[in-house]
Amino acid sequence: MTAPRPTPRPLDTPEQERALDRYYMVGLACMLALIVAFPIYKMGEPARRERTLEAMREENITIGASMFAQHCAACHGDEARGGRGFPTLGAKEFLTSVSDKQLQWLVSGGIPGSAMVAYDLDLGGPFTAQEISRVVTYLRSLEEGAPSVPGWYRGEEAPARVLATVDTSTGATQESVAASGVPTDSVVVRVVAEEETERVYASRCAACHGASGEGTPIAPAVRPLSVALQANTDSVYSIIARGVTGTAMMPFAKERGGQLDGTAIRALAAWLHGSDPGVPR
Repeated sequence: MTAPRPTPRPLDTPEQERALDRYYMVGLACMLALIVAFPIYKMGEPARRERTLEAMREENITIGASMFAQHCAACHGDEARGGRGFPTLGAKEFLTSVSDKQLQWLVSGGIPGSAMVAYDLDLGGPFTAQEISRVVTYLRSLEEGAPSVPGWYRGEEAPARVLATVDTSTGATQESVAASGVPTDSVVVRVVAEEETERVYASRCAACHGASGEGTPIAPAVRPLSVALQANTDSVYSIIARGVTGTAMMPFAKERGGQLDGTAIRALAAWLHGSDPGVPR
């Protein structure tokens, strides 16, 4: 007589089976969550990417402007405005006629037989490929609102880029300022709250020039401006940006170690001219 076969014990106890079922359900829920989350993430990714690229562009412009001021402005003028016998790179005629790749070639390899030397590190220059790209990005940023300079190749000086300040609390817009008669072909107009500019003056300038710009024993009056400064808004911009050697007037431009960017400096220069005829407020 054959002995009955023993019944095998179950691999999992009932408790283990229930636990395994719970793990399966949790895994399924996580998979479903990922299936739903990926499309949602993909929907927002282009905007995040655009913000990141814009931030990188702004950083490249800032660094490129500093490098241009140090290495290029001596020949091509501050902000590529020319006036020194070399091509005016901030002219509309030049910027609209060259591509970014051509600008890179010009900066990298220079122009044989001219004063424009090669700036590429591999060709004996001071710039890496990334630094050349930043200078090109800065130059390209000047194209919007670039003035027409027919004699740009002779180094004819470009008109000053003036920043008109208006009080945004009155509902003024960039378009309304431009419609007021400001020559937009030679003037870059931005809408900046006048109160903000006044705060910049109070925090950066009033200690030396007086609360109302009336002047003090250690610094001259700036409201009203002197006759010489009234004639040229760009001179005021340069003084604020670069400072005055041998005096307590320090440079305020970020690329020179100061605290103000170009927008704030232009707004301050226009604000100081605000009581003068012909300068928009």
